[in-house]
Amino acid sequence: LNAEKFFENIFVLSFDSQCGKISARVLCDLKKKGIEINQNDCLIVSMMMKNGINKIITRNKKHFSKVRGIKVLGY
Repeated sequence: LNAEKFFENIFVLSFDSQCGKISARVLCDLKKKGIEINQNDCLIVSMMMKNGINKIITRNKKHFSKVRGIKVLGY
């Protein structure tokens, strides 16, 4: 029962061409500053940005904290 409630509250974000453009911009901006993160993390960030999400809970604080405007909550 608890698992069902948990999954009812999960939103699945779609990746589209706008996300691709955002992802490329984030990756390029970071590379210009000499900062590198995993490309997959840029894809996640782009979906967050497109949907107005600025917080993420992750074990990968190192990469996501490099992206300006993203608040990282570790566990």
